[in-house]
Amino acid sequence: EDRVAPLEAVDLPDSHGSSVPVRQGWDHDRVGPLVEHLVTQGRDALAVGNLPGARTFLEEATEVEAGGPALELLAEAVYRLDGLSSSAEIGARACATYEGEGRSLDAARVARTLAYQHVLHGDGVLVTGWIERARGLVAAYPASVEQLWIDVFDALADHDRTSRERVWRSVIDRAGALGGVAVENDARALLGRSCVDGGQLAEGMVLLDRALTAVHAGAVDEHVVHEGCWGLMLAACEAARDVRRFDQWAPLERRVMAGRGPLAIGAVCATYRGGVLVAAGRHGEAEESLAAALDHWRDGWAPVRHGTLARLAELRLAQGRADEAGQLLRGAEEHPDAGPVLAQVHLAAGEHSRARDRIERSLKEAHGVRRGRLLLLLVDAWIADGNVEAAERAARELEAVPDAGASRYLRAVVPSARGRVLLAREDTTAAAHALRSAVSACDHARLPLETARARLDLARALSFSAPDVAVAEARMALETAAGCEARAEIDQAAAVLRDLGIAAPSGPPSRGMLTRRESEVLELLGLGLGNPEIARRLVLSRKTVEHHVSRVLMKLGLRNRAEAAAYAVRTATDRARD
Repeated sequence: EDRVAPLEAVDLPDSHGSSVPVRQGWDHDRVGPLVEHLVTQGRDALAVGNLPGARTFLEEATEVEAGGPALELLAEAVYRLDGLSSSAEIGARACATYEGEGRSLDAARVARTLAYQHVLHGDGVLVTGWIERARGLVAAYPASVEQLWIDVFDALADHDRTSRERVWRSVIDRAGALGGVAVENDARALLGRSCVDGGQLAEGMVLLDRALTAVHAGAVDEHVVHEGCWGLMLAACEAARDVRRFDQWAPLERRVMAGRGPLAIGAVCATYRGGVLVAAGRHGEAEESLAAALDHWRDGWAPVRHGTLARLAELRLAQGRADEAGQLLRGAEEHPDAGPVLAQVHLAAGEHSRARDRIERSLKEAHGVRRGRLLLLLVDAWIADGNVEAAERAARELEAVPDAGASRYLRAVVPSARGRVLLAREDTTAAAHALRSAVSACDHARLPLETARARLDLARALSFSAPDVAVAEARMALETAAGCEARAEIDQAAAVLRDLGIAAPSGPPSRGMLTRRESEVLELLGLGLGNPEIARRLVLSRKTVEHHVSRVLMKLGLRNRAEAAAYAVRTATDRARD
């Protein structure tokens, strides 16, 4: 009478993927050990990235006894596999279960985790609701780690940067004594990003490096903090145009992230990663990253979607597709990230006064590298309008941007701006001196488009005094621009070479300009597969496949899928003969 009716035996994968026999149907005395065993196996599976195995163990545990730990871990596994829409209800059950058991701090932990996840989806009302629930749960524990988390969230809602940073510094100071490693490093990463945005670049990047080092070393065991710290580092690298730091962290993070699952913040990370890759001139990779983000956000949170569109518009500008860039920003004009891109759209259209107006509006709230980017655009806008004196004033203001010495980007573009002004004044000797420094600094910062632009200006400066050197610089600029698929710079380099009496290379793009993913899509087109079959083969969404097909056709100058299939077969045959 005290036994549960026995059920058939089932084999469950252990945390490393092998199988262990577990029999359902235990008497009440054995329920506790069984649940503990399943929860332990589920936790271990999460730790090694075996998310399906973790879900299997934890679902089994909750069927035997729906306790707080099993539900909390199950919510994490499902979140990492399927996202918040599938995990939110499980998390809510975990919070209620802990609360019903009188475990207020555990319930508060689940509540603020749900709040953190909803932040990433822009669900403002739910963020507020879960934080207020957590606040009530920790009211009796003012000196607790969970109270520090409440402080972190309260600071996020504060519009005053100085006030926010004061709270985060206080959290960092207090967390050590309470053993709050996760909240300490979350606050440190948030503070670092805020410092970068505020123009305190050197301090901000050190804070971010320290936070991500703790995550990478395994000191932080909360998945949302892990993802949050990496997202903040990506955002800071993009804002600072710090390609070198991105290149140093990305391989380490890829190893740590393996098996963590498709979290929602992956789309946020993809947006910032795409922005860094645009700056780095890796346009094929940027295209893939931004397309993945848009697939996630297409019907989602407008501010994040608009930020992704702004980065995609910047990519279109670099590809010489200014009209498309402007279309992408329709409805997103007031997003903070859209300002510099819209200014470039106006410049490309010859609308100099509109470009200046957009830049000057954006400058009111800009600091650090962002301010430097806008001032460089203002230099270009004034030069395009023929007002060299105003351009020189903007260049001097660019030189005076605080913390410029800590930024490789600013160290690169300051001599670029100076050289452009001197070139506009027809002081070619001084311009060439400044532009040589710009080429070196841009190359050191791993900013190939800025390097190509500086080389083109240097070629113009040398065109009369040293035409052979000018030709060499223009050719190197053309090669760099072609490697980035930067249509505007390719055309400009070809024009400079023609002015120097050199026939610039021409002809349709080659297959070598395709990204790895685009080459895979082309090969499958050659097999006669449709978009649904290609999507299944490559584990992509249909919209992403449609995007890749369009890119293949555009890059190769082909009109339709039939021509792409024929091209794929022909090039495959040519390679086989070789």
